[in-house]
Amino acid sequence: MTTAWQETAAAYALDALDAPERAEFESMLASSEEAKQDVAELREVVSLLAYATPAVTPPASLRARVLREAGQVSPIEAARRAPNASVVRRSAVYLLLAASIVGMIVIGGRYTRERDARLSLASTADSLRQVVASRDVMINALLAPEVTTVKLSSTDRPPTARMYWNRTTGQVILAAFQLPPAREGRTYQLWGIAKGGAPVSLGTFNTLPTGEGRHIAVAPSGLTISVGAVTEEPAGGSPQPTTTPFLVGQIN
Repeated sequence: MTTAWQETAAAYALDALDAPERAEFESMLASSEEAKQDVAELREVVSLLAYATPAVTPPASLRARVLREAGQVSPIEAARRAPNASVVRRSAVYLLLAASIVGMIVIGGRYTRERDARLSLASTADSLRQVVASRDVMINALLAPEVTTVKLSSTDRPPTARMYWNRTTGQVILAAFQLPPAREGRTYQLWGIAKGGAPVSLGTFNTLPTGEGRHIAVAPSGLTISVGAVTEEPAGGSPQPTTTPFLVGQIN
């Protein structure tokens, strides 16, 4: 439902209010953010109305006819005549029609905003569902009976990490804590090492500014991890560690 002030806002944007009405509306406008927004939108719409239809070049005969009819009217006599009632009514109808059109455009704009808000809310809900589903998968993976958990730690550094390895599927999940992001041009790399074997890359990762990070990988088929380790490597990772692991954990 359109309120009285919303109808007045349309007339205000069209500059169709007299001085007392304008003063009254502007007084109300100063204390209403909703009215200010409506007026701003209305003014944008009004400014675009001139471009709502394509430009048309008038015929050459129109100029001659306008000048001819204008020459037949005496300016002094026209000024003395009382306003023609039909002209006034027609002007009022045009004004009301224009205000109605603008009002319909505003209502349409509000509908569009509400629709966009609903779409945004639906998108957010979908994202939340995906997050919940991802967490459910994570929880199921961490709680599965075939999952082995190992803590990766260092004696001279504060960061720690926990590695979860599913012996059946080969899925590996690493959760790091208090680990500052790798320096520019560098990255962290997770390694799985079989007893007596060479390190096997389980992918690269980085952490958030908070020092937390999560990395998911799948160990190669046949790899029986005995030790999990993290090194700092050049961006893109390395075929084999180029630095000493700073996080190490042994699977019993």
